[in-house]
Amino acid sequence: MSVIEQSKFAPLYQLSSDIRTESKIYVPVDKKLSALSYEIAGEGDTLVLVHGFGFDSTIWNKIKPLLSPHYQVITVDLPGFGNSPFDKNASLDSIAKSIDALMGHLEIPSLVLVGHSMGGYIAAAYHSRYSKKLSGICLFHSHIYEDTDEKKLARTKSIDFIESRGLRPYLKEMLPELFFDKMQNQQTILQFTNKMKGSDAVVLTHYLNAMIERNDYEEVFNKTEVPVLFILGKADTAISADHAYNQLLLPVTSKICILENCAHMGMLEKPYQSYQQLRSFMHYCLSFELSR
Repeated sequence: MSVIEQSKFAPLYQLSSDIRTESKIYVPVDKKLSALSYEIAGEGDTLVLVHGFGFDSTIWNKIKPLLSPHYQVITVDLPGFGNSPFDKNASLDSIAKSIDALMGHLEIPSLVLVGHSMGGYIAAAYHSRYSKKLSGICLFHSHIYEDTDEKKLARTKSIDFIESRGLRPYLKEMLPELFFDKMQNQQTILQFTNKMKGSDAVVLTHYLNAMIERNDYEEVFNKTEVPVLFILGKADTAISADHAYNQLLLPVTSKICILENCAHMGMLEKPYQSYQQLRSFMHYCLSFELSR
């Protein structure tokens, strides 16, 4: 990345204070669904960004100001993160329903949905229910498969670790491993570690269980005609290489980006390249919609 490109990006929370607008909370009429905090920036075709496990919508703050001059960008906080209240009954599938309820509330008939990591699992669940509402879907450091037995065991061990040793030691072990350059991202890692409170241990263990219990979506994505963008980090150890690469040829139309010198947090480690990929994908999806 050139020096000119780097100058566009401030540290995460400095940038956050510059661009963040007042959050609104949507409470669905259906009491079985979760309330969601959301923000809207820009106008035009809709791009919805869903964060992953352990973070909140501020992870998009390096690319949000680049996208919002071109599109209506909606970021959501998943239940229990950011400004969204925790819902002990929320599953990844029910959150997909909550996002659809929010889209209905905002009178948005079609969208491109981007899900990072666990947010990608939610995006896959959304696709399984509402594919006709999708102009495109991006799995950002994510995949469509259910957990292997080995991964389920690892998540169970993480739950035991949090319950026995506490949240902060877990975050200190977990967060640095998501970055390719741990030293360069020390400030970001510390910021997210400090944001989490002791009570958030309940939230994280809830979502670890939710990921263990989630569905497999290989059949849903096999031959889907919804355009799919896969953004992967070449050094990403958070998802298995088999899961990352086996999914690539399933959709009828797939776009693939592999970020060099990047692990699991491309929107923070490679923000300009991530923006370029999403901008190009949006252009493709909208052109694809017009041609149908």
